[in-house]
Amino acid sequence: MKILYVNADRGAPVQGHKGAAVHVRAMINAFARLGHHITLVAARRGPSDGPAPRARLIEVAPPKLRPKIGDAARAKEWQAQAHAQALQQAIAPILENEAYDFIYERYSLWSDAGAKLARMTGAPLVLEVNSPLRREASLYRQLFDDALAARIERDQFQAAHTIVVVSEALARYVIERGARPESVLVLPNAVDPERFHPAVRGGAVHHRYGLRERTIIGFVGRVRPWHDMDALLAAFALLYEESDRYHLLLVGETPEMVRRKIVHLGLKDAVTLTGPIPHDLVPQYIAAMHVAVSTHKDSPDFYFSPLKLFEYMACARPVVAAALGQQAEIIRPGENGLLYRPGDPNSLADAIREMLSDPARARDMGWRAAVDALNHHTWEKNAKAVLKRLQPRSLVIELPLGRKSYTLPLLDAKLRKRLYRATRPDLAAPLMKDLPQFQEKGPYRLNRVERIEVLKYKPRRRCVLAYEISAWERASGRPVRLQWVGKVFRDDRGLRLHRLQKALTRHGFGPDAADRIHVPLALGYLPKMRMQVQSREPGQTLNQLVGRMDVRPHVAFAARGLAKLHQTLAVPYEMHREMRWWSIYDELLNLERFAAELAHWRPKDADHIGRLYEMLRYWAADAPATPQPAPVHRDFYYSQVLFHEDRLTIIDLDLYAWGDPAIDVANFTAHLVMLGLDPVTGEQKLTEEIDLFLESYQRAADVDASFWSRYRFYEAATFFRLLHVVSTRPAWKDHYNALQQRLEALLLVETTP
Repeated sequence: MKILYVNADRGAPVQGHKGAAVHVRAMINAFARLGHHITLVAARRGPSDGPAPRARLIEVAPPKLRPKIGDAARAKEWQAQAHAQALQQAIAPILENEAYDFIYERYSLWSDAGAKLARMTGAPLVLEVNSPLRREASLYRQLFDDALAARIERDQFQAAHTIVVVSEALARYVIERGARPESVLVLPNAVDPERFHPAVRGGAVHHRYGLRERTIIGFVGRVRPWHDMDALLAAFALLYEESDRYHLLLVGETPEMVRRKIVHLGLKDAVTLTGPIPHDLVPQYIAAMHVAVSTHKDSPDFYFSPLKLFEYMACARPVVAAALGQQAEIIRPGENGLLYRPGDPNSLADAIREMLSDPARARDMGWRAAVDALNHHTWEKNAKAVLKRLQPRSLVIELPLGRKSYTLPLLDAKLRKRLYRATRPDLAAPLMKDLPQFQEKGPYRLNRVERIEVLKYKPRRRCVLAYEISAWERASGRPVRLQWVGKVFRDDRGLRLHRLQKALTRHGFGPDAADRIHVPLALGYLPKMRMQVQSREPGQTLNQLVGRMDVRPHVAFAARGLAKLHQTLAVPYEMHREMRWWSIYDELLNLERFAAELAHWRPKDADHIGRLYEMLRYWAADAPATPQPAPVHRDFYYSQVLFHEDRLTIIDLDLYAWGDPAIDVANFTAHLVMLGLDPVTGEQKLTEEIDLFLESYQRAADVDASFWSRYRFYEAATFFRLLHVVSTRPAWKDHYNALQQRLEALLLVETTP
């Protein structure tokens, strides 16, 4: 689509750094990212080296007028009126040569260009109203021609197809002044997640201003009369009196009156004033704050949608905000921030003190704030909402997906910044440069991360990602595409996995293994993402092959691979203490947890589930001990083996531990039972394959006398775990009864006196 964007406000230069300019660029860039083409006609470009919007920019210079004798403010108003008319006249010839799908105007006090152009062309007008400009002019400045301002305001409001306002209070304002209620769309301010996100770091700001040992309370924005600096400074003075570790960071233009007040309160050494800074740098200043505040004076009709609030939230900063208007709706006290009574320095100081008293709770609130902002308050979402209003069925297209997909980057309540970085190409790439393959002596030079795909995701625990990376061979300079896998963990398991896979590669599981059984090549560990990186091996899993070909050779191959894993001596001595021992009692603890969850999901079956678990406990008490623990996979089933030509790759060694080899054998066969079940008849279609797997493993492994007795217990335990699995997956729910019958048959034989 072609969009004509009109900005007649000289106070909002489109390449400037004020909040109004940020809003203009943000919406234009959001429309552009959605594939639309924008022509921006503006009253003022702003600094030539400022950030440019993704639009064709036409600047209309103010007309040269003979200065009038009299009041300077009145002359400025007259000049603004003339400039608005000149801008409208400049647009007319553009519209004679080009057609636009709609006109988007940022409402300014003296421009009715949008209304006139919409009537002239028939194109719908979207009018963006960010504040009650006429009221503000009367309260905070001087307004000489109120009648003209009122006429323009009414004309614009009535002509607009859609009026975008940033708050409910503004919605009431425009409706009271002539807007049709059905034309009003409330879209709070938003953020650009490319710049404002939880992984931004503030260390450079700490270093620049010498704040490393300070507890930083921060405020962002050009200080205006409604920001209630008096309350903020008074609250900070109370805190500073308690401890000189507190420091106030004011980011943006600060009026001289506020500077004098800081000196008067004796806070000069406790306050840093940055002055105006480019908006692109604001995220790192926010990231430097321990608490970010959004202060405002009390107002019965608070119409603001503070941009700073959403930017604080997106950067996962603990937020304290005045309990007013939209802020009181966005911030849920104790969940994603704290509120204070507006105008009350003691209440503000108490909220800041409460936030800082429990750092872990503050981090949790900050993270939940980031999830809220990045899921619900982005400029792209706002742009989509505008487009949907104009033409719901054709402008915003949602493509159907054939399988489960994830919106990247991922916002995980436990993995947090690590997973967020790992699932954003622009953030992951710089960290990947630390891998040995991209070091000076490594074989490649990194270009960029082209694509990220989620392969497996267990919220709060781990995520397996596939990366497509473009690079150059260092020796030849030729471009290459690298296919790697990254595993992000909640703890340092990835480092242990990296060392384990390197050890296995050195001891018979490398790419040159004579028996063609190997593990993925360990490429490195990235602590800042807690991510282990390995090669992405080609091939198909066993379940992908079942039904398409005779899988008996593959099953026998998998059995030999498992036997090799159990017999390997690849675990280096220094890792013996790191590898946990997995006993039958650990298995029972897992089953106890599964039993509780299963009973919760299936309350009608709760008593029966409890009896099944008790029978497993009874069986475990009499089960023979493991004569010789061995390295075990602990999650070995049909999806953990890749077959490619004559090669077998064993994957997902995340749970590798010392334990009973019978665990892995039973886990594999029980999963084959489920894979081969006919959910209607309960008939087993993979009986031969299961028998072949057991025979092949017995031939390849050193099986002790009590192995098969222990195998039967772990097979029953796996069936119990599979009841838990199928209960959470609608596609497998019909397997529940058949699996339960298998479990009951085993329990009946083994636990009957």
